Amino acid sequence: MNSVTKKRKYILAAVLAVFTLFLFTACGAAQLQQPPVDSGVEAINLEGTCTVERVGDNLRVYCSSNVENGAVVKLTLDTYDGMELASKTYTKQGDDIYAEFAIEPSWKGEIFGSMTCSPADQPAEITEKYGKRFQNIRGDQVIFDVSGNVFVAQSESFQLDA
Repeated sequence: MNSVTKKRKYILAAVLAVFTLFLFTACGAAQLQQPPVDSGVEAINLEGTCTVERVGDNLRVYCSSNVENGAVVKLTLDTYDGMELASKTYTKQGDDIYAEFAIEPSWKGEIFGSMTCSPADQPAEITEKYGKRFQNIRGDQVIFDVSGNVFVAQSESFQLDA
């Protein structure tokens, strides 16, 4: 390989490096932001608790929350690393809700219970109040991603030893 070819390759590599740096810098400036509350609407503060207890051969996920009645909520059992073991979906009525799951032989170790309420598949009354992307809800247990806000109440860890 002659010196002109080597020089061209070094220049091309340098140009590509500068271009890559420029792309990463430009993309990094656009950070994910929580959707703003609708204009003229007061944010709704959501909160709740969740516990897991053993009831015979079942695990009961018990949750209490001020999520609006009529909202679709999901109660789940998850492992420490986030693998969903079981779940049930309900339309919330009243402040307290629970689900029982038969313990599977493969379930061992640290387990968490949770209740989530997300913008997906909600009745019109809920999206009207919380917003299409749940932009009108706030609270320490509200997380967000590109699809909008999600309310999550999670239990302390529960140790399941067969």
